[in-house]
Amino acid sequence: MTDRSAAATLATAVGIGLVVQYLFVRESLGVNVVVATTLALAAAAALRPRSRSFDARDAWLPIGTFVFAGLCAIRADVPLVIFDVTAALGLLLGSALALRGASVWDLPVVSLAFATADASLASLSGAAEVIRRGAPAVRAFAPSRSSRLVPHVGGALLAVPFLLLFGTLFSSADAVFRHALENLVDVTELRRLFAELPARVLLALLAAWLVAGWLGHLEHGRQPEMRDERTLFGPEAATTMLIAIDTLFASFVAIQLAYLFGGRETLDVAGISYSTYGRAGFFELVVAASVVAALLFTLDLVVRRRGRPYVAAALLLVALTAVVVASATLRMQLYQAAYGWSELRFYAFAGIAYIALALLLIAWALARDSMRHALQRLVVAGLLVAVVVNLIGPSGFVARRNIERVIDPASLPDDASRELDVAYLISLGDGAWPTMVELAAALREPDHSTIVEALRREGLRRPPLLGWQSWILDREVARSLVVRASAGDNRFIR
Repeated sequence: MTDRSAAATLATAVGIGLVVQYLFVRESLGVNVVVATTLALAAAAALRPRSRSFDARDAWLPIGTFVFAGLCAIRADVPLVIFDVTAALGLLLGSALALRGASVWDLPVVSLAFATADASLASLSGAAEVIRRGAPAVRAFAPSRSSRLVPHVGGALLAVPFLLLFGTLFSSADAVFRHALENLVDVTELRRLFAELPARVLLALLAAWLVAGWLGHLEHGRQPEMRDERTLFGPEAATTMLIAIDTLFASFVAIQLAYLFGGRETLDVAGISYSTYGRAGFFELVVAASVVAALLFTLDLVVRRRGRPYVAAALLLVALTAVVVASATLRMQLYQAAYGWSELRFYAFAGIAYIALALLLIAWALARDSMRHALQRLVVAGLLVAVVVNLIGPSGFVARRNIERVIDPASLPDDASRELDVAYLISLGDGAWPTMVELAAALREPDHSTIVEALRREGLRRPPLLGWQSWILDREVARSLVVRASAGDNRFIR
């Protein structure tokens, strides 16, 4: 890293730090995530070494960063926001690897893990080197101490906190002075800024430090080394282990085919309620399928040689696990039919979908002997599932399905719950409001009156408006419904 590039990196990091404190202090997550991510990627694209090429197959990393940052400005569901922010940060870290010339798509798993750890460490500690190299170069562009402007600027900066302090005290002590000051500046806002000054400075410094280390890694980070993973496990032991697991899974699958997939009659003979049998054991089966996927992925990385018996046993385990996943899916469907939808059950179905995709990718990697490069595909599959979940909108989906089952319960099983849990619908948050308003008119009494009153009461308790930085589509739509209700427009809730 040259002194000039270090100075540019340092100045860019400080600028982004100042913007970050403006975007996030006193605000919630929303469109500010999009703005901050765009600035970071633009800075990385501008400062990356031109001597290193960018692999077009790694375009999914910066594109994915934009997508998940953008989803933060659409959905208000807390679990989704947490995942979207985490995914955007992870993809942003991967984008740094790609922009500095590493072909992320082709990196073996262990090499990718070491490269990610190196990039993470550089983001946390690399700012020290950027400051050491860049600060002298930045000072070279600053006015010299002999300049007549420097003492005046320094004195003005030193006076700012005292002006804020004394202005606040005088405006509290004298109404005339406060009125005169309010005609010049927003005193309330100045007081708020003065109280927030420590938090803003701390956030700006933290963001600048992390961005400086992240950007500095673009130029002086080490290139990933290709590492050989297959050194730890013999093929005979691996094959024997898989055959033993296959035997247990085959016995379980046989029972599933005979009872759960056989229908109600087979369980009636055994004296077990079909709904009781089906609703039990879902999470245990999901954990079992997840462990199998992780086991096959790890085992194929560390086994020294892959013989045909090993590959056959591994593929058989994938097929048997697919039946286990189908069993888990059917059990959750029975549970959902009996008790309705919840966000947890929705995310459980999303998890099942990802496990099914992961098993397909692992089977493909086993057949083609390409497990060393399967991690990137597994990550992309998970991101695609997450995008679909965001597009559906869990809270709106759950609200719609639960209201529709009350409106038309004909397809529900005999032992199913038919009550409308209005308190739970309200707890789903902003994303559920449009659906609740849309379907409220089709509800019978007393459900109709209950949900209308709950919506009006919740609308009165809504928090005050935040700045544009916190704008989210779900929240804006819900707020517009509250405004219409406050204005006396009852056409949308009859």
